[in-house]
Amino acid sequence: GLMFHRVIPDFVIQGGDPKGDGTGSAPSTVIGEVPKGAYPLGAIAAAKTGAAPAGTFGDQFFIVTGPQGQALPPEYATWGVVTEGLDVAVAISNVPTDANDKPTKAVYIDKRELKCACVGGDSNVPLGFVSLTENLFMIGMGLWMGAKALGWVSL
Repeated sequence: GLMFHRVIPDFVIQGGDPKGDGTGSAPSTVIGEVPKGAYPLGAIAAAKTGAAPAGTFGDQFFIVTGPQGQALPPEYATWGVVTEGLDVAVAISNVPTDANDKPTKAVYIDKRELKCACVGGDSNVPLGFVSLTENLFMIGMGLWMGAKALGWVSL
């Protein structure tokens, strides 16, 4: 499992970095949807470098555990919200840390589970269908770009 490498009480817990120190994400030009208002408590959002455009993301993510996190500027793509176990995320945010907000004892992601998710929260379109459609679209675009680069198609 991956560890939470940055935990700050009343703010966020951050993880997903393959190196475990906050420096291991591959940069991305994929842009996700940013919130239109404040982040809800328990929001799961994409972490990014300060210089990256709003909504871009790599491997890292954070979970909002308090009011300081809710007040973040709407620059981070959101993926969902914790519906059960937010107390665990809040407890993680309160573990002892070093001067860089890294837990003094590693806290790992042991299990993740997606029970149900719908686009927009009030839609009947299952997330799996949307993900499949997005993936098929990305494959199609990749094939198109490859064919264009090889000169098989032109505009």
